[in-house]
Amino acid sequence: MVLTNAWRVIDNMVNSMTIFFLTTSVIISIFALIFSSIMTGTFFKKRTMGSIFMMVAFGMIAFGEIFNSVSYWIGGFSPSNTVAIGILQGFYINFISLSIIYFYYFSTRHILRDNELVRSIAAVLFAESTAVITTTMFTIILGGTMKFPATVEFFLAGTNIYIIAPSYILLLALFVPLFVLGLVRMIFSLFILRKDISDPVARRGTLFINFSVISLALNTLLFIFMELPIVHNYPVLVVFIQLFKIVFTFSTLIFGYLGWILPDWLKKRIRGKAWIVKEWKKLEEKQINYSFSSSKAIKASKLVVEEISEP
Repeated sequence: MVLTNAWRVIDNMVNSMTIFFLTTSVIISIFALIFSSIMTGTFFKKRTMGSIFMMVAFGMIAFGEIFNSVSYWIGGFSPSNTVAIGILQGFYINFISLSIIYFYYFSTRHILRDNELVRSIAAVLFAESTAVITTTMFTIILGGTMKFPATVEFFLAGTNIYIIAPSYILLLALFVPLFVLGLVRMIFSLFILRKDISDPVARRGTLFINFSVISLALNTLLFIFMELPIVHNYPVLVVFIQLFKIVFTFSTLIFGYLGWILPDWLKKRIRGKAWIVKEWKKLEEKQINYSFSSSKAIKASKLVVEEISEP
């Protein structure tokens, strides 16, 4: 009886749309936390600078999604608690921008090959823009004033979830440098780099990395689009954006892990397939050049190749 009455109270406070956002935010947070744990384990195995950058990048995504989920839950059940909601949303933006920064740091070791001057300029620009935007946002939330609109506040259409986010001025100041100097350069560099790679493992890894970076860029754009009144005022659009966010977050983490780390089982699988194709072509050439070779022997050799090359 007590549980039934409690559920009725909750049902009166939140609707199905709100429950959808609360549930999916928890799913995204758990998924991000799992992959962050995997990357942490990878760091303790390899103990390299690259694995440190990736561990931190995945950790920032996980922490950001957790803060975002908590802000949704507070906004759904206690929208009047604007200070907590705003601070959590501020940390979410901060962690996501930091994840992009650490993706950039890792890419300079293997993809972008920026010199010390470019890396220093990018590091200062990224760090300063992130610090200024989040500090400005926290100042407004805690009762300060600014000469320009620093935050926007709205309910997600069809839900009880209250959102406090940076204004477009702050978002552009934060994400334009991250996009231009970081994500966009990484995407184009990976496309160019992949054309010159012949090794099948490296080609597949480069492809996965690009999928991860593109997904991260699209996920960031979704967050920006959500602030548009033409988007967050329509329930259908906010649901579609949340669904796309799930897809892009999952693909950022999965393809990021597969591409940046290239686990041994994936290498064996790629090499196994590539090797068996090469061996089968050799057998076909032998069949053409040596007409006296029996087809039975060729088939037997093919079976041996397939069996040996299994990962």
